[in-house]
Amino acid sequence: MGAVSRFSILDSNNLRLAASGQRFDILVIGGGITGAGVARDAALRGMKVLLLERGDVAQGTSSRSSRLIHGGLRYLEKGRLGLVHESVSERWRMMRAAPHLARPLPFIFPTFRGEHPGLTTLRAGTFAYSLLSAFRTPGPRSTLSPAAVQERAPGLRRTGLTGAARYFDCSTDDARLTLEVAIDAVEAGAIVLPGQLVTDLGRDGDGVSAEVRCSATGQTWHAAARMGVLALGPWTDTLLSKASPAAPRWLRPTKGIHLVFHSRRLPISDAVVMRTPGDHRITFAIPWGTHTYVGTTDTDFPDPGIEPRVEAADAAYMLDTVNHYFPDLRVTPADIVSAWAGLRPLVAPEDEVAPGSPVNPSDVTREEKIELFGDRFLAVAGGKLTTWRQMAEDVTSRAARVLERKHGFRFRPCCTVDRALPGGALSCTPPSEQGPTPGSPPGPLAGSGQPAQLEVLARLAASQPDLPDDWVTASVQRLGTRAARLFELARDNRTLLEPLPGADPLRLADVHFAITQEHAASVEDFLVRRTQVFYKAEDQGRAAAPVVAEVLAGLGAVSADRTATLLADYLAELDSWKGRLGC
Repeated sequence: MGAVSRFSILDSNNLRLAASGQRFDILVIGGGITGAGVARDAALRGMKVLLLERGDVAQGTSSRSSRLIHGGLRYLEKGRLGLVHESVSERWRMMRAAPHLARPLPFIFPTFRGEHPGLTTLRAGTFAYSLLSAFRTPGPRSTLSPAAVQERAPGLRRTGLTGAARYFDCSTDDARLTLEVAIDAVEAGAIVLPGQLVTDLGRDGDGVSAEVRCSATGQTWHAAARMGVLALGPWTDTLLSKASPAAPRWLRPTKGIHLVFHSRRLPISDAVVMRTPGDHRITFAIPWGTHTYVGTTDTDFPDPGIEPRVEAADAAYMLDTVNHYFPDLRVTPADIVSAWAGLRPLVAPEDEVAPGSPVNPSDVTREEKIELFGDRFLAVAGGKLTTWRQMAEDVTSRAARVLERKHGFRFRPCCTVDRALPGGALSCTPPSEQGPTPGSPPGPLAGSGQPAQLEVLARLAASQPDLPDDWVTASVQRLGTRAARLFELARDNRTLLEPLPGADPLRLADVHFAITQEHAASVEDFLVRRTQVFYKAEDQGRAAAPVVAEVLAGLGAVSADRTATLLADYLAELDSWKGRLGC
């Protein structure tokens, strides 16, 4: 089976028992990208940290985004220069910290006669975009002729096409990005416990306490800390009232959906910026290996307690946009391979917190809100996936100031600006095995970062001649330098090189690795968030699911009865979602 990490479902019971008997400096509630970022930053500063997440890491918003690390070119038009500058600065840091998770992606913004913006405006916009990043961009900007546009986006509407502006941002795997941040938090000394629902939250002496229920066993336990951090995304208001009963509602959640197609039905080499025909919202068609996905919508969703789903009207809205830009392709609901829906934790305008506000959802700020309640609770909401590290730094710095003032502690300064994520490290050895004690900050990235790391990744892939080439390549792309541990696992037990049915090029070793090293605790955890089989496989993981369930039960990750339930739930979702879209 190989060594079990400190972030494994196999060790969660022991960690839960250990956590229930301690008092932490910070209790983080919420295992999305912001909560994981705060736990990581705080642990690296020397704080004693516990993070609780009711489901899987990144199960909510942080695995249902547009999967982009970007500055937001459209925000220039709205004059939000500060947000764009922060975003492109963090994009550069992400490229250095995790080149396997921040991959350069070219975008083309086509222009049409008589439509806004024109080519001259877009040239100026992409120049300003580069200027705000101090020209540290993933690739060069350029202007394309209509013929060059057609080469990169075959089938794009020719009528009135005058050319396109081309620029670069980055694509990412949002779920895996969140996972690696959580793993780094654990390596730094934090305890991260998914599957733990906070049922009550309040003040306790000079600190805070939480009543917690384990989702797998139903057992309840108690967690205590000097401060609490609410990083619940769209669900912030549900616990904010317990932390501060007088606090007003913060959020105006909106739903965004994405549709996935085979690339042969929507063949593009560059991402295409589109405006929806009816309301002229910016949306994208994004190449994704053998697939292409399009999105997103932006509609009010007043009750975050309801699971957001892609409905027929959502799909029709996006299909209309695709067919407006690619009229010859005539995509239909039958072409949809998979889909996802998520909620944005948008901070409501101060004078309007209710859905139905006169402010259009797309115009609600994407900037974050951080507020301290009585020196005990910090709440954070809003923001973008791209700026997760800066948000975490801001929240942790505020918490550190309170703890230092109240308790006389002295913590290290933030060290995440130049810290690699685990899969982006220049060494293939996990930080916990390199010598320094957990929580001690490592040195900065060597040189300019990314080129050196890309060379390390290339050498890692090239040094596995005894393993299947396609599997090695895909593993390094997904895990970065962490793939070295996966390869060791397969060599220790060659039977784990057996292919996972219907999920090429994955092997049984990937299932074992996800359970023992990445806290995969269900069929859905593995097939949706650890590997994205659900979104890309021809059968969306129907053949692989029973095998994953068998490994979960065989390793003792969950009981046999619960494994059967998890498998049935996954297969039921496969049977239901296409019916909602009329596929």
